[in-house]
Amino acid sequence: MTVMGELTNFALLSLLDDYAHAQQRKALVELVTATDAKNAGELGQKVFVAASNKLAAPIAKVWPGTYDLLWKLKTGQLHD
Repeated sequence: MTVMGELTNFALLSLLDDYAHAQQRKALVELVTATDAKNAGELGQKVFVAASNKLAAPIAKVWPGTYDLLWKLKTGQLHD
């Protein structure tokens, strides 16, 4: 899977699954607070690179779960 595919899966799963969203948000908060940076630009660059590797990559392995959530959304089985 390409990096773009991994990031797409990450975004979809984070939007569709409340638990995945909460876990990814928690991981992002931890990443941001632990990242040493002198300004917003430096922080943004470091977080972008780290997030691509640490947050999105593990989720890429769960495509079937994302497909299932998309189907549930389409068929009205997934609710807010």
